[in-house]
Amino acid sequence: MQSGMEADVPPWIAVPERARAWARELANKALVYRLVRASGIGEAVSHDDPWEELVAAVYRRGSHAALFRLERLGYELAVATWERSGPPGDLLRGARAAAMPERSLLVVHCGMGLAFGQRVLTALERGSGDADLAAALGRVVDLCRDNSRDGCVGAALEAVGLYVRIFHPDLLAGAGRVMATLDEDTRAYFWHGVGRGVYFLPRHFVPGSVARALAVCRREGPDAAARRDALDGFFFATAMVNLRHPRVVEHLLTTAGLLPEEEDVAAAGVMAALLARFHTTPDDPSVGRLLVHRPAPHRALLWDRLVADRGARAIAVYYPQLTASGRLGELARHVAFRGLASAFSRKDVRDSRPA
Repeated sequence: MQSGMEADVPPWIAVPERARAWARELANKALVYRLVRASGIGEAVSHDDPWEELVAAVYRRGSHAALFRLERLGYELAVATWERSGPPGDLLRGARAAAMPERSLLVVHCGMGLAFGQRVLTALERGSGDADLAAALGRVVDLCRDNSRDGCVGAALEAVGLYVRIFHPDLLAGAGRVMATLDEDTRAYFWHGVGRGVYFLPRHFVPGSVARALAVCRREGPDAAARRDALDGFFFATAMVNLRHPRVVEHLLTTAGLLPEEEDVAAAGVMAALLARFHTTPDDPSVGRLLVHRPAPHRALLWDRLVADRGARAIAVYYPQLTASGRLGELARHVAFRGLASAFSRKDVRDSRPA
């Protein structure tokens, strides 16, 4: 499904443009797969290495690679700790993590949540019922909460949804039923991770699969809130993987066949990826490149409305609000950026009330 603007483009322009965008997106996805599957610092992580030095080694490998390698590093630290001394209780809250730079923590938490999901859920026997799955997911949620820094637990919980969708799709329906019994925030993070996982499914490496992927997000979410978070997660991943190439983000966002009510959600996913990248690797030129990108003329109105007009405000206004309030972890779920300031104000009032 294409917007009217896209349908008006002559095929001798549109077809080569699509081919270039698809080829670049495929290359970007392949690079990310290599980065997250390779060791975070290029060799096996030792539990005895100073963790802040491991983070520094990741950053020395370049700003684009750093974000994805930090995710792998968080995974490896969690696995190494578990193998050495059993399930951890304060992995990223304890002394070993105290000197890790704050800018690295969101993505490291994501890798940690992925490791916890893998460790617990792979132990489930095939055909386990909802009660066993609920117990397993409850344990994963507790591990994420116990081991996360304040304000970062959302990044760990979100990775659980990613893990389930990619590696245990047979558990997704049951996990959705379990999530329906948990708190709103945990549900939102989980389904955001599911949407991010949908973007990385191998069958969506095929050129032109974005519309089919969005149909999966719409179909698998059991209610409107879950579908919203999954859609946000999908476009979060879309932007994060392709941020160095704004033309690819432009093509995917403006040819996805979004419903009118989905446009703000998709734009929020792109803004969240922009802020997560800006926070983790503030020297990455990809952020500025997206902000100054000028789209093809037939997409200019939609691009300006969804990205250009919001991007600069996200950096200048929303990022300081999120950091000052200790809520950057909320980027791992749908954030209604336009209502951010008033929402924070209402929440601060609630939090200040005596128990």
